Amino acid sequence: MFAVYSHRFCHYASGLLLVLVVSGLGLADIPATYPRDPAEQAQLEEDWRKQDGIETPRQAVTYRDAVKNLERRPAALVQYLDQRGTLSEAARSAWDHLRAESQRLANPAAEESAWRELWRAVHILRRDLMFTADEVDRGPIVFIKQVPSIFSHQLTQYQGSTARPGGGVFVLDQPGASLASRPLFDTHFPPGSYQHLDVSYEGDRVLFSYCEVPSIPVDRERCIDRAYHLYEWSRRDGSIRQLTDGPYDDFAGRYLPDDRIIFISTRRGGYHRCGRGPCPVHILTLAEADGSNPRPISFHETHEWDPAVLHDGRIIYTRWDYVDRHAVFYQMLWTARPDGTGVAAFYGNNTWNPVGVWEARPVPGSHRIMATAAAHHAMTAGSIILIDPARGSDGSAPIERLTPDALFPESEVPLANLSREEAWWAGILDRSQIQVPVEAQRWPGHCYRSPWPFSENFFLAAYSFERLIGEPDPNPPAMFGLYLCDRFGNKELLHRDPAISSLWAMPLAPRPRPMNLAVLDDESHGQKASAEPARTAHTAQPVGTPQPAETAQPVQANQSTETAHPAGAAQSSETAQPAGPDQSAGPAQSDGPDPSAGTAPSPGLAQTAGAAPSGQEAAVQPVSFSPARPEAVGDASSGSYAAAGRSPGFGTLVVQNVYASWVPLPRVRISRLRIVQVLPKATPHINDPMVGLANASPGKQVLGTVLVEPDGSAYFTVPAGIPIAFQALDEHSRAVQTMRTLTYLQPGETLGCVGCHEPRHFSPPVGQMPMALRREPSTIEPGPEGSRPFSFPRLVQPILDRKCLDCHGEEKTEGGLTLVGRPEGAFTAAYLQLARRVPFSAWTGAHPSSNSEPATLPDHFGSRACRWFDDIIAGRHYGVELTRDEIESLATWMDVNALFYGTFDRELQARQIRGEQIPGPGLE
Repeated sequence: MFAVYSHRFCHYASGLLLVLVVSGLGLADIPATYPRDPAEQAQLEEDWRKQDGIETPRQAVTYRDAVKNLERRPAALVQYLDQRGTLSEAARSAWDHLRAESQRLANPAAEESAWRELWRAVHILRRDLMFTADEVDRGPIVFIKQVPSIFSHQLTQYQGSTARPGGGVFVLDQPGASLASRPLFDTHFPPGSYQHLDVSYEGDRVLFSYCEVPSIPVDRERCIDRAYHLYEWSRRDGSIRQLTDGPYDDFAGRYLPDDRIIFISTRRGGYHRCGRGPCPVHILTLAEADGSNPRPISFHETHEWDPAVLHDGRIIYTRWDYVDRHAVFYQMLWTARPDGTGVAAFYGNNTWNPVGVWEARPVPGSHRIMATAAAHHAMTAGSIILIDPARGSDGSAPIERLTPDALFPESEVPLANLSREEAWWAGILDRSQIQVPVEAQRWPGHCYRSPWPFSENFFLAAYSFERLIGEPDPNPPAMFGLYLCDRFGNKELLHRDPAISSLWAMPLAPRPRPMNLAVLDDESHGQKASAEPARTAHTAQPVGTPQPAETAQPVQANQSTETAHPAGAAQSSETAQPAGPDQSAGPAQSDGPDPSAGTAPSPGLAQTAGAAPSGQEAAVQPVSFSPARPEAVGDASSGSYAAAGRSPGFGTLVVQNVYASWVPLPRVRISRLRIVQVLPKATPHINDPMVGLANASPGKQVLGTVLVEPDGSAYFTVPAGIPIAFQALDEHSRAVQTMRTLTYLQPGETLGCVGCHEPRHFSPPVGQMPMALRREPSTIEPGPEGSRPFSFPRLVQPILDRKCLDCHGEEKTEGGLTLVGRPEGAFTAAYLQLARRVPFSAWTGAHPSSNSEPATLPDHFGSRACRWFDDIIAGRHYGVELTRDEIESLATWMDVNALFYGTFDRELQARQIRGEQIPGPGLE
């Protein structure tokens, strides 16, 4: 038998000296972080055995092996606490005694029972060290119990129509000392599902979502009348009030610093594009503190998730950004102000691994972000990561894996469902080069989710030994328990209910209030201009006018969120511009594009040689500008815009220098910017109906073009409250570069970007004021007939009828090409033949790089990629001569991804294929 040994160590939470005596199976004077209840002790030790691989179905080990494997992680914790000066002499002595005992037992004669008792002692000490670390909040923890939905997917996981009943809001009163939980409130709701919570900054209120679920849904389509709504519990009197209602899913509510609420809602309307629905689009939404006046503040065309407030007051959230790109990737992090202004990519919009990042939270005392790297084809769960924006905005460099035992699902390890072991695989990485941790071998598909950071080193998280199940199946009801985790690989059980999952834990306590950013004025600028009437509710009631730059500018991407200054605070009102192709530069500037390089200059590249530009997919990086005539802009703080001729339904956009591009643009003069409106999908299923040959394409229409000055600058107004993208055009109105994402402006907002997909970590150069800012802002010049609403029969077919049918008609079909406008299936004969000869962007089953992913390459798509169009423009196609307007019309069609329709409405499509004018798409 194992000889009796004892040691003393200090319990750091209370300063009491406790004695741990291990003798056989007996424990005396155990620390307060170890449960007293024998049943809880048994549950805890069963969890330790599962973690360590003792008696597990796969990769099983002995207690001796477990101790040897276990020592590494507590050793790192002990070293960390020692370096911080928080490791007591008693704790150090206890650890030294346990290591010495391990060495003493390292002989073949030592019995397994002795190793078992040592294993238990190491775990008890580890648990005490974790729970008594000074960074860990020792107070009550509030959390949600929930049965995962019937359909595991990033979209359906939060829909009321897929919710299964069970759960509630619960509290752990003595985290660590007891595994027992209690309901937060006595109010009895009808059977239903609960999700997400947030504790007010004073710690006196809890926000959560609830959906009544009288029965388990049979499928995703029969219970679409069920919806989550926001509720609030008050500590003062124990009351609960419902904050939102209606036929919308409202969830993931967060308190803002001014006590208003930001949440995710389906109120905007629209559906996802890449699968069978119904999957209503849910986006950032704002409401007053009592839930009144809910209104979308995002106009993104597809889904968003998990808002959280950063230290500097901005909102960080996940946005699905797959405009003409692969649908599985690019669910990554973005930021915006609480009023919806200043939208900018934060991390990962050009990243393939992981395929998505959700549940982002700011880390106290740090500029880093903690989040969950998860799968596309499953509910949010995977591996917990830290993201350091100072190390870049894409790729692996900014990521630190806090739970390296769990691989990134779908991009590093295939995702299973109930019928296939490898149901979903992104197919980007070489699987033979991926090292599978022993924990992932022992528990295939095991996963983490819903982190709450105490610091960069300690955090709460939900953890599942069971594998993550993907589309279309449900996950086990009780897969997740709550744990205290650290960055050294240690995790200690807080609570596990054998009947239901436990998720979304956070301290039930006051916490610091982040910076309260100035917000736009709802009263003076809350409606769209009469020139742009709202056709649907989703375009009504955006928030109003911006505050001065001193209080409303977000920080640059490479600034610490704790010490950031306003983006324009240290900038000169005059800003240097690299010369465009037709501009001679001053002494301090480049002489223009280097012919040998074949590219226009990019600011900052020379002085940052060796830096790796992120290739950000047109993420608009807000900067501040001071126009030559301030009266032309108006007083933003007072909401006066009459001097600039603007109405509240418009915003203003500044491009400092379009040639400041990554990837570099070819040596060509950019004459104008085409402004393309991206249309949300108004029908629930993929390609039902199609708007063109591009698979799962968003709808589009062209608002028009604006002037680009010789120095590459542009300054113009755009309609607010609609998703827009830009194309840089050459002298023939052909797109040199296309933005495959989108932005939008709130009414009255002024937004600036440095260039065309500019590297986001470079500051704007200081020097001459951009030429565009020396004049009034441009207004949009409408595009050619048939570009808004978009219509191939009106934009292209008339030109084909005039110029092409002599050789490519019904009777004469040179080259087998028929360009007549007769209907053929969902489109026309001319469209089907011509569109297949245009390189357009489309999500396909091929490797994403074949679609110029993740970053758009210049001249890869559209009219400039069509060599036959070059011949026609040059007059080399059998004497065909096109007018300038005809060239622009054809180029516009090709560049807007060679679409046919400008609406998802079937009745309106039937009119368009006949060449009729329609009033516009039903959902804009």
